[in-house]
Amino acid sequence: DQNGSIEYQEFMRAVCDKNKLLSDDNLKLAFELFDTHKNGCVTWNDINTIVFKGKNMNEELINDYLSELGITKDQVMDFKVFCELMRSLIPKK
Repeated sequence: DQNGSIEYQEFMRAVCDKNKLLSDDNLKLAFELFDTHKNGCVTWNDINTIVFKGKNMNEELINDYLSELGITKDQVMDFKVFCELMRSLIPKK
């Protein structure tokens, strides 16, 4: 973001092999991790359970973040949508 320092996420984007990181196998493993109810869908509640351990987060902050990703808290993602989202988060060089 050209702020004069390298943040962890920026570093990881730079050094990771995007093709390996975003392989179908890795995305399937990630999807299965987030699919906490094992119903073939990932919801915000699933993400909240894994990433934030179910803690209540600032609603405005969450909505802003999800909006940047192009999703809403009510959206249910199947594997295809999940893959598209993950691939959109990590820009190719």
